[in-house]
Amino acid sequence: MQMKKSLQKEFSNFRIDLRILKNLLLSTLILGLGLNFGLSSNFSTYAETAIKFTNEKEDCSTIEKQLQMAKKASLTACQWIAELGAGSRDDANSGFGKIAAARFCDGNYVYITEYIPNLTATSHSNYKYMLLHPVKPGLEKDMSTVHKVFASDYHVPEQTNFAASLNEGKGCWFPYYWTKPGDTAPSEKISFAVRCTDKITKKPMIATAGVHAPHTLYKSLNPPECAGTDNKWPYK
Repeated sequence: MQMKKSLQKEFSNFRIDLRILKNLLLSTLILGLGLNFGLSSNFSTYAETAIKFTNEKEDCSTIEKQLQMAKKASLTACQWIAELGAGSRDDANSGFGKIAAARFCDGNYVYITEYIPNLTATSHSNYKYMLLHPVKPGLEKDMSTVHKVFASDYHVPEQTNFAASLNEGKGCWFPYYWTKPGDTAPSEKISFAVRCTDKITKKPMIATAGVHAPHTLYKSLNPPECAGTDNKWPYK
């Protein structure tokens, strides 16, 4: 009888050990999957770790509200550059570091470009243009792609610079066409561009953010100081 109880105890311990092993293997598998999909070790998603452009609660329930968030994000990005200096995307305390990590309305971002007065469709190739792109950092070095896609295909540089040349420090909206990920043809998009100056280098640059939205909306968003955009855009 005593031997039987001893065997039962050993078997019970064995089952407990198996459960512990099973849980350990399951946790390891989940962690491995999480790392493969770009999650951190505590399983927090990118959206949870990204910083926000505002401490206020975001309201992105309509296109109009998304556009207002885009404007707020661009203005905040410029404020960071003016107060902290552009710095580097690798420095979390610099303007570029904060902008590279910040998102609004479920993954939207602000990108930073050179401010080049009187930029044209042909003169853009003389400049680097892309200073910071949070999602595609390779564009900061790959000038040929930037010049082809942003300039030759969509005429974004001259539109952005013209918008930033108006209503200094307050920004303007401009309409253009851009292809959504997964789409095969460009669709209507509206962006807000505002000019600011790097605190350290005193170099002027532009913060831009936008949302795919009907072009009919942008005129109602712009103040009179931005009226010059009416005769210039959109290109397609």
